[in-house]
Amino acid sequence: MVLSTRDDECWCEKVSGLIDPQRLEWKDSLLYELFDQQEIENIKAIPLSTGGREDRLVWELTNNGLYTVKSGYHLSKKLDRESEGETSDRNKNKLIWKSIWKLDTTPKTKMLIWWACNEALPTQANLKKRKIVEDNSSKDVWNQGGEKVQKMSHHSDFFFDIWSITVASIDPPDLTEIAITTRRIWTRRNEFIHGKGLKHPTCVYQQAKTEMTDYMEALKEPTTSNGKAPAKTPTWSRPDAEGFKVNWDSAINLREGKIGIGVLIRDHQGRVIGALHANRPLKGSSFDAEAYGVLLAAIFCRDLGLKSIYLEGDAKQVVDLLKNHKLNWSLGGCLIGDAR
Repeated sequence: MVLSTRDDECWCEKVSGLIDPQRLEWKDSLLYELFDQQEIENIKAIPLSTGGREDRLVWELTNNGLYTVKSGYHLSKKLDRESEGETSDRNKNKLIWKSIWKLDTTPKTKMLIWWACNEALPTQANLKKRKIVEDNSSKDVWNQGGEKVQKMSHHSDFFFDIWSITVASIDPPDLTEIAITTRRIWTRRNEFIHGKGLKHPTCVYQQAKTEMTDYMEALKEPTTSNGKAPAKTPTWSRPDAEGFKVNWDSAINLREGKIGIGVLIRDHQGRVIGALHANRPLKGSSFDAEAYGVLLAAIFCRDLGLKSIYLEGDAKQVVDLLKNHKLNWSLGGCLIGDAR
């Protein structure tokens, strides 16, 4: 954001007046004359187009800079909430919904808890409200749980209310165990309805504990006998005899607003033809950083006079956009357009 006021006698009325058209660089002397130090850093962190594209209005609330009705609707709802003011209950509900997706468990368990909180499952309580069945419960399973669970005493016909109390009084690991046990109870109910018999409550609880342990073990990185993670050997494919393989990568420091870019060019025999390391100011996303990297790689190849090149990077979004030529007016999309 630029807050500095412009002098009435200042001849510079457009952003283009701050850019050297020959060198495609910001005019430092003019920047220091018109703006303060923080504003200068923010301005110089904006990459300049190498293709001389025309100015264009873009929509910053989508990934590709193009307006959509969906993004406009969400902006409208956000502005309505801001004008009305966020209530404490609404903020509390947001945290409760987020607690579901933060659970250290499988997606199917998270989805079941989400369905239950939305009263979208044919539970005993929901069926009772519709006068389909009489009341019933699953106390036999919960009595196998931890001390905190057994001491909880709360009744409600709405699962969301019960989950809210649980989130407020149970630690995250125990909350995950409760979520998995809930899904196991639901599975037991379905199996019983379909004639597979009613599992013993101890069996249900032990299955939940085992599932939680197995999931946490699966998240751990595999190790070798000496306790170290096995090294992954990257493979490098040769380009054609007349071509050159160009590998690039970018790293971003969001706090300082800087990125580091590395480029390596090799021929079909694997011999290094050129290498580049560069640091640039950039206030953007990791996608923008990778897009900036592929632009510098393309410029480097042009300066070396290389015609037939094969760009290779680990940023799938950037690679896909390079291949597909989809319209994208975001910062990263414009950088990729210049790289083409």
